[in-house]
Parts: sequence; C-alpha cells; structure tokens
Amino acid sequence: MRHNVAKINVFSPSVLTTHPKVAAASPLVCELRAGDALFIPKGWHHAVISTSPTLRRNMAINLWCAT
Repeated sequence: MRHNVAKINVFSPSVLTTHPKVAAASPLVCELRAGDALFIPKGWHHAVISTSPTLRRNMAINLWCAT
C-alpha cells in the first residue's frame, strides 16, 4: 500500500459530496513547457493532469528528496 497518495480524487464530480471541505481549497493552476520544472514543498497536496495539445505522449518524473 502506498502511503503518500491521497485517498480522494479531487477531479471526481462527486468529491464535493463526499469531501465538502474541498470547496474551500484555493487551487493554483500551473502550465509547464518543455524544460520547465515544478517544485512542490513537502506536505503540499497536489493533483496533476498531464496533457499535450500536439504530442501523443508526455512524461512526468517525481523525485523525493530527504531533508
């Protein structure tokens, strides 16, 4: 069992029914381009959708650093 994965799907249409506090969240949207990197601090919840309007494939790499 993975312990670092959220047990809810924030993209689900029913998430506000099952987890009403999600409505109080202040989401940020970030669009990355080739060569960009995104640092997410430890403990920050995040959800990712990987898309590309022109490419049929994309790749995401996660790296956890011990502090």
